[in-house]
Amino acid sequence: GLKTDIKNILVNLETIYKDIYALPSWDNDGNPNLYPSRRARTAITKGDACYAPSATGLAKAQGNSYTTSRAVFIANSNLNSGQTTQNYHRRGYWASTRYNFTIGNFIWLSSATAGRLVATVPTATVAHAVGIAEAATQFDFHPFLIYQTF
Repeated sequence: GLKTDIKNILVNLETIYKDIYALPSWDNDGNPNLYPSRRARTAITKGDACYAPSATGLAKAQGNSYTTSRAVFIANSNLNSGQTTQNYHRRGYWASTRYNFTIGNFIWLSSATAGRLVATVPTATVAHAVGIAEAATQFDFHPFLIYQTF
């Protein structure tokens, strides 16, 4: 009856919420998304902002040029130079005690330090906002948020 129908709707809404919002790195079938394998060009630390310099490459992103600040994602693990991974974060919430942001501020790619995310607008000719701070150690990562050249 109606009670069962409402219960089923709520279960479906909960599943949709978990698949899309709470656990965005998981598909509807419960299997993790596997991104294309990429080989680190240099040592990368978990939480570094990265970009794809080639179809199979992975390098630290830097907000000082269009080339080094496109196709941005975050490394989910430490990588040695030459190591291959499929474990990187493309968008959604990211949390780490590595960062200490002010809630509500935009998060930018650093123009001075490759791989670093900062809370101040870079002074370089390129400014790339990649997220918004939700807490001191958590932000909503959206690498296509704002991209500005001066």
